[in-house]
Amino acid sequence: MLGGYSAQWKEADEEFSGFVTSVKSQVEEKAAKTYATFELHSFKTQVVAGLNMVARIKVDGEKYIQVKLFRPLPHTGNPTEIHEVVEDVTI
Repeated sequence: MLGGYSAQWKEADEEFSGFVTSVKSQVEEKAAKTYATFELHSFKTQVVAGLNMVARIKVDGEKYIQVKLFRPLPHTGNPTEIHEVVEDVTI
């Protein structure tokens, strides 16, 4: 789909796993909870004036959350924005 999110869920890779790990505290703040486990499972992206991302993250055993976030272009100096955290997602 032109202008939309990538069609298929992509498996976690080193680049995006590191990025998701770097925003763990922001996700925990938005969800109002802490996670002992926090591992990227899969993701979709949409290139805009930055990057929209929907990430499925394995937390605390066999549970998953889905996080919608926006990573602005680096030259802006703006931080990543966490838009939504959905608990108990089925993979």
